[in-house]
Amino acid sequence: MSMLEHVDQTLAALQLEAIDAAAQELCRTYARELDGAAAVRARADKAVKEARLRGDDEHTAEVEALRAKLSERAALVQIGNLLHKLLAELQATPKARGGFKAPPSKTGTLHHLRSAP
Repeated sequence: MSMLEHVDQTLAALQLEAIDAAAQELCRTYARELDGAAAVRARADKAVKEARLRGDDEHTAEVEALRAKLSERAALVQIGNLLHKLLAELQATPKARGGFKAPPSKTGTLHHLRSAP
């Protein structure tokens, strides 16, 4: 399932008001960008390989520089962070809804003090 499909499911479950339409569309835009990042990276990898096979060092260097800028990881970090923040603002994350509680530490000082005889 694509990120866009997941975002659409989440937004539908929230039953947001019309006033949130712009935020919803921005979420979808971020999701489409994340979905497209892998395809862009694959095309860039193919272009670098073809340039190397032709022995075109100048073109290889240009495409490698572009490939680094378009990396899937960079998209995930940059756009994923923006998407997460926007979803949190829309109360679409467990933590934003108050439903997320971190499990208690089993190794921390407080745990050791509480479990001491």
